[in-house]
Amino acid sequence: MSRERRVCGAQTLLFSPALIAALDALGPGHEPYRDLIPTPLPIRCTLEHTTGPHWALLVDNQAPTALWARWPEGRSCHAVFVRPDCPVGDTDSGAGCSEFQFHSGGHTWQLTDPDHERWSTTAATLY
Repeated sequence: MSRERRVCGAQTLLFSPALIAALDALGPGHEPYRDLIPTPLPIRCTLEHTTGPHWALLVDNQAPTALWARWPEGRSCHAVFVRPDCPVGDTDSGAGCSEFQFHSGGHTWQLTDPDHERWSTTAATLY
């Protein structure tokens, strides 16, 4: 019997100064996000892992990069990074991975996220 692979799902709060600085670093075109940022912004980890930092996608800017938040277990988030997209795709379905390059754990299509629908309708998202 195989075990179901799940996203981590750890949640924390991202405080806006880090996010605003990162949006500014992305350059022109991201100004509209400034008005959408609640303070603080609730975020959750979408990686499959048991150790190490948590990561949450903030802005998929349709480039080969995206804006990600990183935080340690049990803490709020004050760190935001631009990371290259994971280039791996599922050869059977054609689905691409929605994580960043060299992420830990499985690719998006390999994981189950039992809270995705509830989280996506109740939490603020920027992407």
